Amino acid sequence: MRVIHFVVTYAPEIGGMENAVEELAERTARMGHDVTVITSSFKGSKKTERKDHLTIHRLWSIRRHGRPLIIPLLPVKLFTLIKRDTILHVHYIFRYFMDIVILIAKMKRCRIITHVHIDPPPSSPLGFLNPLYKKLIWKNVLSLSDVVICPTQDYVDIARHYEMPRSKCIVVPSGIDKTRFRRKDSSDISTPVRVLFVGRLSKQKNIPRLLEAFKLFQRKYEAVLHIVGEGEERNIIENFIRNNHMSNVIMEGALVGEKLADVYASSDIFVLTSDYESFGIVNLEAMASGLPIIASDIPAVRNLLECSAILVKPTPENFAAAMINLVEDAHLRRELVSKGNEKVGDYDWDRITEKVVDIYSKIGN
Repeated sequence: MRVIHFVVTYAPEIGGMENAVEELAERTARMGHDVTVITSSFKGSKKTERKDHLTIHRLWSIRRHGRPLIIPLLPVKLFTLIKRDTILHVHYIFRYFMDIVILIAKMKRCRIITHVHIDPPPSSPLGFLNPLYKKLIWKNVLSLSDVVICPTQDYVDIARHYEMPRSKCIVVPSGIDKTRFRRKDSSDISTPVRVLFVGRLSKQKNIPRLLEAFKLFQRKYEAVLHIVGEGEERNIIENFIRNNHMSNVIMEGALVGEKLADVYASSDIFVLTSDYESFGIVNLEAMASGLPIIASDIPAVRNLLECSAILVKPTPENFAAAMINLVEDAHLRRELVSKGNEKVGDYDWDRITEKVVDIYSKIGN
């Protein structure tokens, strides 16, 4: 099969979507399929990379806050590479050029899979246009797809809200390679308590909420908070830490590989304070590392973590209370870690890749 992935940013840029696309592209290429990734370039990246059955084209982009705003040569590259026997796998986030990608694919009469990675609420100064855009543009663009992949059942319900037929919607979660992580030796709590956040430093993650919760938690327990990640909110977060004299908050920056596995394995509690998520691969990483999880009780996250984490209405007070509860209740910690260990086995990347390849086979015939 001939598959083209279009994704706005791709590894080594860090993020859940970037990780998921890299895993799918590399694993399907190793299976012998002809796989191409079209994405944006970043400083120092090569324009084209080839290894075995995988080709990566990185196109020059105009960026704002580190994220691609425009990819000028994208239409030309698509018209050149897309053939009628192509399956175009579009990893959809809210950028206007995502719609252009799907429209070009339709003109070229290839099969289209739209993989919805996020359905963000209004956030920018033009956020008031968000509902209108979804109603007039996104709904119609989605309808051009042969299949819409949703990361959780909650996202199927979101797609159905935009009048997508249920028959077109397929739940395919992201996965994890458990061999890249190692489990804590015990569920005992350290002194000081080691609290961990991993994720992009973006408004969506609401790290100020985490910091407020950590301040409340410290009134009762000595603790250290490790924040792993990079993003456009870094300066805001650092100013908050400095203004509140939080010397026990450590900004780790972006970590990968052994360094990321180390920080998981040396932590006691994983906390995710997001306003919205489509899935949250970091939750799988925390489960694989044997950490109890506290997360916002929001769509998609509750699909993934139901019964295997403490889900709270996202307020600083609720997160602080949940952290105190975990420190004081060893039985609860062991129960959540055990349930997480059972659940994470369902998200093996080999199983996820097989499901995606099965979708390719069905729509390609």
